[in-house]
Parts: sequence; C-alpha cells; structure tokens
Amino acid sequence: MVDVIMVVDDEPVVLSFITELLTVNGYKVEGHTNGIDAYHAFQSQPVKYKLIITDQTMPSMPGNELIKKIRGTHNIPTILCSGDGDNLNKSTAIEQGVSEFLSKPFESKHLLGIVRDTFNRSD
Repeated sequence: MVDVIMVVDDEPVVLSFITELLTVNGYKVEGHTNGIDAYHAFQSQPVKYKLIITDQTMPSMPGNELIKKIRGTHNIPTILCSGDGDNLNKSTAIEQGVSEFLSKPFESKHLLGIVRDTFNRSD
C-alpha cells in the first residue's frame, strides 16, 4: 500500500494548491473539504495514511478536533495550519497533540520542509 498524505481544507483553492504542491514533489495526496469526511476516510483505512495536514478553521469540524479524534486512536504525525484570525498558536497546538504548526500564509518551501522533516522523524 502506498503511503498517503491526507490534506483537509474547506477552501477549494487552498486544498488544490497544497495537493498540487505535494503531488508535484512526489507525494501521494488525498484531499478532503471537511473534517467529518476526512475522519470517516481515515477510520476506514487508517494504515493508508502517513501524515495529516489540516486547516484549523472549518465549519463542520475544526482541525484541532480532527487531530484529537485521530490521535486518540492512532499515533500519526499531524500538521495544523492556522490563519491569523484563529485563537490558536504554536505552543497551544503542540500542547493539544499537534506534531507541527504552520501559520498561514506560508511559503511552499516551508511546508515542503516541514513535511520532509516530519517523515524523517517518523522513519
């Protein structure tokens, strides 16, 4: 089975950007537009996923809640992306069990570096 990065963002433009960036750089990516669908997909095949990248602010389930639910049963690396308007910072996110925190907007090379570092730590 190929390892997959799950990307979750309710903004189609952002989801498309991250998915394309990772795909062009050799990663297998699966995108979801809401936390509930992402959680169900993860629950159906948890061993399929190597990393979860999720936005914080989403209408159906915020990213930190999605991560909490997934990490409650599976030890998988997670990256939480958050904009300036969110009431969340890196130290709070890490305390909540997030592996890495990325502030929006971010540069492509910054995200790719965090993904690479996350994979290097988990191998």
